[in-house]
Amino acid sequence: RLGTINKGKDVIILGTLKVGGKKWAKAKTSVGTGYIVYSQLNPVTSTVKSTTNLTATVKKKSYTRRVASLLASNKGTAAVGTTVTILGRITVNKVVWYKCSFSKNSKTVTGYIRASSISLSTETAFQEALLEFPTSYHESLNQLHATHPQWVFNAVNTGLDWNDVIAN
Repeated sequence: RLGTINKGKDVIILGTLKVGGKKWAKAKTSVGTGYIVYSQLNPVTSTVKSTTNLTATVKKKSYTRRVASLLASNKGTAAVGTTVTILGRITVNKVVWYKCSFSKNSKTVTGYIRASSISLSTETAFQEALLEFPTSYHESLNQLHATHPQWVFNAVNTGLDWNDVIAN
């Protein structure tokens, strides 16, 4: 027994197996790697939203993770000032991560860096914000951005259905 994991703590599921009809997860935790009864977990799955290869700059030394979690292994360190290509964006447990690639020692490193470690240009920030809006809004928002590049657009998902709002 490695120890106890508090409710709400992150684990990385490395695999699953059944023993005596009970499903277990092999999981990496903050205290080590071990097995947890699968029914005790609340798996979170997220999809990376693709971007059109935006560039940004690393504003503080960052570890590039294999998956979007501080528990994940480091694929390479991005130094302050490193230019990265943002390949996508993902939010895991309310933390935003960018899937990035950058060159280090003549090799390409691709992995996840926390958004708080990345500095976006005004244009990159706009393109990133645009991903949060329905595609039907993009043309109009691009026109507004061309006229008012200093404006910041924030999408708000109310969870309301348009037809229900109109009907009520």
